[in-house]
Order: sequence, then C-alpha cells, then structure tokens
Amino acid sequence: MVLAAILTACATHAAEMPRPEPEPPAPLAFDDWALFCAGTCDIRTRIVGRDGSDVLTLVARADDGGAFGVETPLPLFLPDPVRLTLGPAEPRAIPWRTCGMAGCEARTPLAPDLLADLRRELSGSVELTLETGDRVRFGVSLLGFTAAWRALSDAP
Repeated sequence: MVLAAILTACATHAAEMPRPEPEPPAPLAFDDWALFCAGTCDIRTRIVGRDGSDVLTLVARADDGGAFGVETPLPLFLPDPVRLTLGPAEPRAIPWRTCGMAGCEARTPLAPDLLADLRRELSGSVELTLETGDRVRFGVSLLGFTAAWRALSDAP
C-alpha cells in the first residue's frame, strides 16, 4: 500500500515537471546556403566578420507567398534601402522593415523574377549605408541556392 502511494506521488510529480523543448534539427547545407527548420523553414547564407560574428544574413522563405530578406547587426542609415544586385540586372531596392536591439531586417516579396535571378546567378552583392553615411558592399555567394530552395519546397 505504501509502495502504491509512493508510485502515485511520483507519477503525479513527473506529470507536472516541464518537458524540455526538442532541439531544432541541424541545418542542411547546400554549398553556401543552408536549410533551417525551427517551427517554420527558410534558407540562409551568412557573411561573417574577421572575428567570426555575423555581419549579414540573406534569408529566403517560401511560406505566405515567399519573401527575401537581409538581416544585419550593423548600425545603419535607415532612409537608404538595401541594394541587391544579381548579375547584369539593375540593383533592387529592399526597404528596411524593422530594427531592434539585435539588428535590422529588410524584406521584399520573393517575386518570380527575383527568384529566377537568385536561381540563375552564382553571386551577387548587397550594398548598405552605414549610420556614418559610408556605403559598404558585400559580395554574396549564390552557390547552393537552387538546391536549398528545392529542399525548402519539399520541407514540411
């Protein structure tokens, strides 16, 4: 009888203990792009500084009609948009959407012509205006974008 009471108490206590959140799956790499799934899925590529910190992240999402974004922790002059150049096409202006303590995010719909350029080109550039007024340009690799996009389309 005492054993039954102890087992009941332990079972009740175990049911009340919070369960740890499951770890998100490891990203799947496709050359310079990777598929990340944590709740929702997206594909990303990062540019890191000499110290190993993130300087720029490009993100593509397929949900809600698709979106393409640029995230950065750099101090920016926000009236100037991000300028994304892919191949011989004119630079695309991507407006800043939000900023917070961790950085800023620019986002634009992933229109068919933008998606086609991302899939066709091997590289591009992203240009930003820093808070000081200096313009900086980062080269970005598109190697693996198409394979990552296909994997994203197959993701749950």
